[in-house]
Amino acid sequence: MSVLNKLEHDLKIGDIVLIGKSWNYEAFANLKIHYLVYKDKGIDDEDAFTAVALELGLFATSHNVDSAKEDLQAIIHDYISKEQVSVNTIDRYLERTEMDSFWVLYRRLSFLLGDPEVKHNHKLEKEVS
Repeated sequence: MSVLNKLEHDLKIGDIVLIGKSWNYEAFANLKIHYLVYKDKGIDDEDAFTAVALELGLFATSHNVDSAKEDLQAIIHDYISKEQVSVNTIDRYLERTEMDSFWVLYRRLSFLLGDPEVKHNHKLEKEVS
C-alpha cells in the first residue's frame, strides 16, 4: 500500500486540527487552494503535523501547525511559480482522484464547523469597521 493510500485509510476526522483556504497567487489569480493540517508522526516517530494542499496533492510536515502551514505555502508558491506550470497543468491535477478521501474530510469539517473563508471574511469586516 502506498503512503498516500495508507494516509487516506488511516486518517480520521479527529486527527485534523485545521482546515482553510489560501489564495492571492500572482500566477493564478483565480486559484484557491484548500488545505488541511492533521496530527502525524515525523522522523523517529516524534509528534508532528502535516499540511496538505488538496488541489495539488502537495504535503509539508513540521513540528507545529503554523510551521507545517507556512512550509506548505512556500511549497505551493515555489511550485506554481515554475514556468512549466500552466492552467492546463493545474486542471489535470483537478481531474485526479487520489485526494478524494482528504476532500471528504475537508467537506465534513466545513459542514460541521463552517466555511473557513466565511470566517476569515467576517474577521476582516470586523477589523475594518
